[in-house]
Amino acid sequence: MREAQQLAPRVGKGELTRVQVADKLDALRQQQVGRNAVDDDVFRTYRRIAQQRDAGQIDSARAQKQMEDRLEMWQRRWPTLPDKPANPAFTQFLLKLYSLPPLPR
Repeated sequence: MREAQQLAPRVGKGELTRVQVADKLDALRQQQVGRNAVDDDVFRTYRRIAQQRDAGQIDSARAQKQMEDRLEMWQRRWPTLPDKPANPAFTQFLLKLYSLPPLPR
């Protein structure tokens, strides 16, 4: 969260693109907690949305809806997921960012 808060103003100033911020956050998540199937999927969606936003293909409302839809899909799947990752940190971060309930531990 701290890294995202530091990077966000740089997008507003035109110093970084949304995709560059997404890639920096992905590198940080891999360094701190590693990879897992849930976070990998959520990140792919996050990055695709960042690309579309940078290209002017979607607006912020549509981007938010697409990300929320993906997060809500994982919330539905989580209870029956056979091999739950121990620490889906990126997904939990985005759930918090979007004011959605966290995945249960």
